[in-house]
Amino acid sequence: MNHSVRRLLGCACLALLTACPLPQVGFDDAGAGGGGGEVAAGGGTGTGGGDAVGGGAGTLDPDGGAGGGTAAGGGNGTGGGNSTGGGAGRFDAGTSLDEALFCDAWAQAYCDREARCLTLDPAQNSTCLARVKDACATWHRQVTAGVFHYDPAIGAACVGATANSSCAAGRGFTGGALAQGFGNGPVACDALVVGAGPAGTPCTSTADCAAGLNCPAMGFGACRVCVALPTVGQLCNPGGTGCFNAACRGAGDGGNECFAWLQSNEVCSGTGQCDPATTRGCALQPADGGVRLCVGKDPDGIACTAGTACLGGYCNAGNLTDAGVRTCGTVADGTPCGATADCAPTSFCSGLGAARPGVCSARLALGATCSIWRADPNDGCVSGAGCFDGVCKPRENQQAVGQQCRATLTDCAMGAYCPNLPTDGGYPSCLAQGGTGAACGNSPECQPGLRCTNNTCQPLAGAGQQCFAAQQCKATLTCPLGDAGLGFYACAPVASPGADCAVSGVVCASGVDDGQGGFCLRDAGVNTGPGTCSAPLGLGADCASSAQCASARCLQVDGGTLGAGRGVCQPSCLP
Repeated sequence: MNHSVRRLLGCACLALLTACPLPQVGFDDAGAGGGGGEVAAGGGTGTGGGDAVGGGAGTLDPDGGAGGGTAAGGGNGTGGGNSTGGGAGRFDAGTSLDEALFCDAWAQAYCDREARCLTLDPAQNSTCLARVKDACATWHRQVTAGVFHYDPAIGAACVGATANSSCAAGRGFTGGALAQGFGNGPVACDALVVGAGPAGTPCTSTADCAAGLNCPAMGFGACRVCVALPTVGQLCNPGGTGCFNAACRGAGDGGNECFAWLQSNEVCSGTGQCDPATTRGCALQPADGGVRLCVGKDPDGIACTAGTACLGGYCNAGNLTDAGVRTCGTVADGTPCGATADCAPTSFCSGLGAARPGVCSARLALGATCSIWRADPNDGCVSGAGCFDGVCKPRENQQAVGQQCRATLTDCAMGAYCPNLPTDGGYPSCLAQGGTGAACGNSPECQPGLRCTNNTCQPLAGAGQQCFAAQQCKATLTCPLGDAGLGFYACAPVASPGADCAVSGVVCASGVDDGQGGFCLRDAGVNTGPGTCSAPLGLGADCASSAQCASARCLQVDGGTLGAGRGVCQPSCLP
């Protein structure tokens, strides 16, 4: 995912990630020896155990499930809405979606999926919609500013993939790069956050800019914009961003200038002068004192020892076949291969074994007979398919209980999950997910809407029901660690402005349409003790951090760093 987007929304999304855990990474429990806990992607200390993605380790394991294992598969649900399916719904977003409609459609697809998977109470639907739209709105502002390009076909595919995501991923499924810091996948959304900004477009990293541009730092708090890299004949800084498709080196007058890349066999004095696309760099000084030359990369078919020597970047495993020597490039169908990558993308290394070469062959169609070898997960089936029980089948959560499975989230149908791979070299079969009260080692072993807590499948808690961490609550709810007069910790909606936020676990809403972005305003700026929920602060307001401002930008009046003092909320860098 685009790291600049993560940085831009890291603070603004903190409350949303805690109260309405949208796309997140890993299993949604943290059994001992298992996968990571359900933690907010993008940083911070998680509360479900395991390691937070981009942050520190979790500090609480409310489940204590033993084992671990793979995430469960899901089946084919009957669409979105509030149906009780457990697998992938078949929502059709069409082939084109207007940009103005995208955020509403994406929010609806996400929240419908949460309801279908029994992780969202109908009473919280409006809150879910508001929070997802809030997150999407920031991305949309970047589209409007020209940072990202919107394609109606990709938008439709993203919404469809979001709606159809399997329930196997649990509450807070992975929602793609578009989620802007919430997690990873589905890949259909990734193309919507590819930087395309022309010169002058706001940016937070070079990844936001079009080819040939970079996003230089402008000093603390200053807004950054995409600027053109210098080209041949222009001044450059060798310690900075360098040149676009050129080498930055001394010009002889004490300055630095962009020079055209040197090609193979041209005289050079350093590797940085030689074209990295066509050469391996500048050769060492010859023993006879002659000139140094750029060393060219080799075309396909020339003997090699590493991909760095090849124009195509790949040195095959011909040394493991009758060829006896490695050469640059892949090999043709019908030719011996020593590794899966030896064959073209439309082919695979058929018959490859631990001690025997294979033969490059065209990939196998759905329904074709196939075989698998654990050391090589490429089973030869066409893209989107896998080899199950000796036949190429779609990897769309279609394997029933008792049928073979191999992967975490893509194999088993609704009501089933794929356990750990056995140690005997074989493959497991899909097992039925347990209902309420069933024994479990982790949450994927439980039916949709249930969570593995204390090695038992238990329903996610609704508002007013007991909890020990936010991960035990349904979507949009949090778990304040303070007695609300019930005699136990209880799941609760996020707190409105003016509410007490002294205890840990309280998440403050913005107070506008159930949106995100509120914060706990505490005395003297400390992180603990008495505090009151506040809506995001407007322009000109006194602030202690950028996270407190609706513009996500808190600076001293003179533009300097905050240091130990306070600042003023300044306009956003996005128009």
